[in-house]
Amino acid sequence: MRPRARAAKGQVSIPKDVQERIGLRPGDEVRLAADRRGFRLRKHFPESPFRKYRSHLNNLAAHDPNELVEQLHHRWPTAHWRQRLLRQLLPQPRLG
Repeated sequence: MRPRARAAKGQVSIPKDVQERIGLRPGDEVRLAADRRGFRLRKHFPESPFRKYRSHLNNLAAHDPNELVEQLHHRWPTAHWRQRLLRQLLPQPRLG
C-alpha cells in the first residue's frame, strides 16, 4: 500500500482495498483512535435504531415465533389491522 497525501481541507484518501477489508461503504463513519504506534482507523457502528423497541418484545422471547404469527393472523385478520399494528411498532420516516 502506498502512502496517501492529505488534501488541503484535511481530508485523507482511504485506499479501495482497505475500504473493502473493513467493509466501508459511502456514507459510513470512521473514527481515528490513538495508540502507542500511531493511529488506528475504525469503522464506527452507530446505535441500532431498534434498540428502543427491545423492552417491548422481552415478554415474547420464550414463545414460538410460528405460534405468535398464527395469533396475529387470528387477532388481526385484515391487512388494515396489520398495517395499523406496524405503524404503532415502527418509527415513522421523517420527511425533509
